[in-house]
Amino acid sequence: MIQNQQYTRIFDDVLDAISVILNDSRKSMLTHDKDALKQAEQKYHETVRKHRPEVEAIVASREKTEIDKRIIGLLPHTQKIGIALENLLGAVRKKVDGNVVFTDKGLNEIRTLSSMISDLAKNAKDTIATGNEHLKTKARSQMEEIIRTADEFALGHQERLIEGLCSPRASYIYLDMVDSLKTAARELAGLAEKA
Repeated sequence: MIQNQQYTRIFDDVLDAISVILNDSRKSMLTHDKDALKQAEQKYHETVRKHRPEVEAIVASREKTEIDKRIIGLLPHTQKIGIALENLLGAVRKKVDGNVVFTDKGLNEIRTLSSMISDLAKNAKDTIATGNEHLKTKARSQMEEIIRTADEFALGHQERLIEGLCSPRASYIYLDMVDSLKTAARELAGLAEKA
């Protein structure tokens, strides 16, 4: 069975990868750098594959320790974070491959949300390591701020679309990114809360 150190290591790897993936995807989005996007996608797939055998063995085991049960309890949040990142990378891929241009404001908004998500991921990592109730409360507060900010950005984006500053294609991709980041925020906060 798995030990507590392995428990934190599994989630540390996943949460550390989030910042790397977000940084590489932001770089790709800003410069249409296909290599940066490829790096982000590789990091995503590497992270997904890395602990899969270990986690599948835990789930398949008939006798589960308390730590095994904690890992299983956090899996749905981790899986949904993965789906959100995969959707984000798919939207970045559409932007890069289609050479879709965002306004400077739109780019800055995605950058802001990505930075906020990175901070929340770091807090979730610390929460898993310590179980600190104050950090759990902070994670929820961070998530609420991200959702509020994302909703404000989406409203401002609607105004840009109405004014013709943003194309419908860019709009679709932008909103897909914002929704993916909001999902990641909710699930990171859920992960921290259950840690």
